Amino acid sequence: MSEFEKFRRKLERNASSAIMLMLVLASMLDAAIIGVVKAGETIVAVYPQAVTAYVDSTFAVNITIADVTDLWAWGLKLEWNSSVLGFVDAKEGPFLKSIGSTLWIPIVLQTDLIFISCTSMVVPIEGVSGSGVLATITFNATELGDANLTMSEVDLEDVDGINISCTVVNGQVIVTWLGDFVGQGYPPYTAPDGKIDINDQMFFVDAFFAQYGITPPPSAAPWLWMADLTGQSYPPQTPADGKIDINDQMCYADAFFAQYGIPPPW
Repeated sequence: MSEFEKFRRKLERNASSAIMLMLVLASMLDAAIIGVVKAGETIVAVYPQAVTAYVDSTFAVNITIADVTDLWAWGLKLEWNSSVLGFVDAKEGPFLKSIGSTLWIPIVLQTDLIFISCTSMVVPIEGVSGSGVLATITFNATELGDANLTMSEVDLEDVDGINISCTVVNGQVIVTWLGDFVGQGYPPYTAPDGKIDINDQMFFVDAFFAQYGITPPPSAAPWLWMADLTGQSYPPQTPADGKIDINDQMCYADAFFAQYGIPPPW
């Protein structure tokens, strides 16, 4: 190899090292900048982010905002899977109207899409800062399946009409049978799987004893009150009453047979 060739290769290696160093430093600088922005960044989110709903039940989610300054108006589109969820209604949350009257506009564009907006009507113009609920959306769970709750075209404006940047956090809904508490291989706890079987029965038993201080598997503990399916004097089904008892067991048994098309005996 000639001296010229050795020199050329040395230059290439040095150039490559320099480029790599520049890329690393640039990525570190980007990360630092992003970290600074995110520390005080406004967040618009579906809350709760993960929902388990039962077939033929009605449930609601909130559209929340966090760490905003001088919010004067907002608007967004929300989309869902209409084969799993049916839209019921959209109501304004208390955040923007906490300082006075607002112009609230919900428009259902399609069976799976709604546009909602809200503008403060307070004079002189005044914005709201902090965190709170922008809207509450109610759905009916119609069929087994999964549905994403996806926001798009999220627009926040301050009192000067300037756009407020934000991070958007979407949600997800799992629609399953009443009594489907857990997936296969329990314990540990896993998400419901659309079946009511021995895993759900084991979960129910753990939940029953846990209310009397008999410790269930640690992985099950956060979800145990899912087994509180109904109130007293079942049937009919009534709102959960904070107890896991024979009424919940009867409701669970009915749900088990219902998945095979066997109606309850009343």
